[in-house]
Amino acid sequence: MRKYLHLSGALVGLCLGAGCANHHVDVEARSEALTAHEGEAGHLNAAAYNVGDIVEVDLVSQKVWKAGAVQVNAFDLAYSQPGKQACDETEPAYTLAYSQKVHPELKEEVSGDVQSGTKLHVENYWTRSLKNPALFVLGSDQVTKRVAKLHAEHPGNRFYLVSAVSSADKVYLACDAGKDNTVEAGKYDFHVGYSQNAGLAKLAKEKPAFFKLTPLKMADDESRTFVAVDNEASDKIADAKVGDAVASSW
Repeated sequence: MRKYLHLSGALVGLCLGAGCANHHVDVEARSEALTAHEGEAGHLNAAAYNVGDIVEVDLVSQKVWKAGAVQVNAFDLAYSQPGKQACDETEPAYTLAYSQKVHPELKEEVSGDVQSGTKLHVENYWTRSLKNPALFVLGSDQVTKRVAKLHAEHPGNRFYLVSAVSSADKVYLACDAGKDNTVEAGKYDFHVGYSQNAGLAKLAKEKPAFFKLTPLKMADDESRTFVAVDNEASDKIADAKVGDAVASSW
């Protein structure tokens, strides 16, 4: 944690004059980029993807959507033991709202702490995944037929297979720059709350909270054209617009 700025008595007086009547100030933090987050457990699953879904990405608009799904049998799946924990850095793009007037210099300090200190915590998660995505793709006629059709319709787009989803007991944002989500600036305690934590709690309760992708490509040999795992492509789509419809309600 970085050292806090010790404001002069004059600056504290300015803050008081601006309306900081109490030494405790509530701060609400919100990030419009949250649904694009990708961490240790995977991408946040605002769009409710499941193993076997085919995801399409328009590389121009960066929009992402479910373009189809294929059957996945029980013997294709592996399950991890529950109990994993994750604590991920988040994109520094939080908008802050204060419960009372705050001097601009104090705002700048608090904003710096929130932007750099906010982390996404994941408690007690477990994963359901394809045992071998490459073999599954090569052995699935459904994958070949559906991806080939989609590729013919939109040759400039990228296609992915949802190869794993993870459920968690808890998913929430916290400001680790201070104890109990509270950071200090001058003589004031700023308690940081995250309105999106309610949506994250609902997400974890109702569906797998995270998903992971395997990139696909069209390939061919001397006798046929088929779909295979693209080992040279990235599975990261953090800049794309994942689950816009769901995200708008967070």
